[in-house]
Amino acid sequence: MSNYLKIPIAKTEDSGTADTPSGADKLTDATQNFLTTVTVGSIVWNTTDNTSATVLAVDSDTDLSISASIMANAETYKILSVSVESGY
Repeated sequence: MSNYLKIPIAKTEDSGTADTPSGADKLTDATQNFLTTVTVGSIVWNTTDNTSATVLAVDSDTDLSISASIMANAETYKILSVSVESGY
């Protein structure tokens, strides 16, 4: 039995304001560099309407494929990665 508690911690990988999506189940932001900041499995949190989806693919620096159509033009978002850290 471990004496340490494993605690899930969400870290912000990226954030911004969405442009008109390039298709269904997409997040598009012309000002981003998703290829270097986002990983598959991260969580997209639409902070405008408090919905979320999972990143399925990083298509380009400006487009992500996500698990649901939650983003619309001018809505704000955060992209979170979740890791499990051991407590002290």
